[in-house]
Amino acid sequence: MADEGIKAVIDGKDITSTTPEDYLIWSKYYNLKALDLDASWPTSVTIPASTYNASYTITHSLGYNPLYNLFFKDQSGRIVHIPGQSTDAYATRGRILSETVNAITVRLGHSVNTHTSDRIYEVFHFIYVDPNSI
Repeated sequence: MADEGIKAVIDGKDITSTTPEDYLIWSKYYNLKALDLDASWPTSVTIPASTYNASYTITHSLGYNPLYNLFFKDQSGRIVHIPGQSTDAYATRGRILSETVNAITVRLGHSVNTHTSDRIYEVFHFIYVDPNSI
């Protein structure tokens, strides 16, 4: 069996095409690659009942600021992009606190501390690396 890699063609084009412009993605060419950082992904972040927010740091140690996508799952099960705000009853917000060449820190929080128990959120992250560096 030949090692074909990953191919996604433009609508109406054939997967056997040898013309690079016919492809949306072809792993033969350089594409951003997601870095596998966290064996326990997604990560649980707890906002204690006594506070408004909690921070979470994603360490990547790449030595440069990478592209990334960050999300959290709100209390109603909706996936929310960070930075962003949920439409659930708690109006949970996610924002980027800091970026360095080795880590990204995000904060999840409530605009008003109205809950009486801890709130646990799942955080999902995708860190993309330059394929020339791996």
